[in-house]
Amino acid sequence: MGYATTFTGAFAIEPPLGDEGRAAVVRASQGARSGASCAWIAPPDGRSLVWNGADSARDDRAWLEAVITALAAAGHRVAGEVAWRGEDPGDAGVLVARDGTLTVERPGRELDLGAVIMRLRDLDPAARRAARDELARLLWDRASAELLALYVEPLATADVPTTLEILGTLASMLATGHLREADVASLFHRAAEDRDERVRAQAAAALERVADAEAVLQRLLVDPSPLVQGKANHALHRRRTRPR
Repeated sequence: MGYATTFTGAFAIEPPLGDEGRAAVVRASQGARSGASCAWIAPPDGRSLVWNGADSARDDRAWLEAVITALAAAGHRVAGEVAWRGEDPGDAGVLVARDGTLTVERPGRELDLGAVIMRLRDLDPAARRAARDELARLLWDRASAELLALYVEPLATADVPTTLEILGTLASMLATGHLREADVASLFHRAAEDRDERVRAQAAAALERVADAEAVLQRLLVDPSPLVQGKANHALHRRRTRPR
């Protein structure tokens, strides 16, 4: 395996992608790095550019710049911030897309927590997402009970995409040791009871790393959703084969 990098957050795309814009993403991703698959994709609604969770490399910035440039040429604006963390100590920061360009900011920016809290409760979905991304970035740098409580606060009323985004970030932080099991186990247990199969599936995947989750995963093996069953089965297999 190559050098692993984790990305948190999403870039907004305006206007949303149509067929031409999606074709531009495909062309740019195919041409940026020969012999590899692009780790940056546009979800079905065409409103954002996100990391697909695949193994990433040190030169992902060049790949992303190629996609942003291609979208700008096709009449689409890409804006927002995505935090990254690599394997090496100190390899972390924020990718900022603005006016068709991509810049890199390293940790150390001052955080106005009051302003972030106000944006978390803003009526504008884009403002709320930006606030969640800012909190996620800070959690990667220095996790605390206060920041974690703020980051998960939207779960009480969140739609499914937001819930999946938050749970996915927490699962990544748990897997890499940035959060403790005790910090997030109860959240994953509750998510395993959610009405939406996608949320239950994400919870099943995350519960792989939660010590007291065996009974919950066994129950999810007979969930009505094949997606949930598959995630639970995979999590149980990895729990039993992981070196102790």
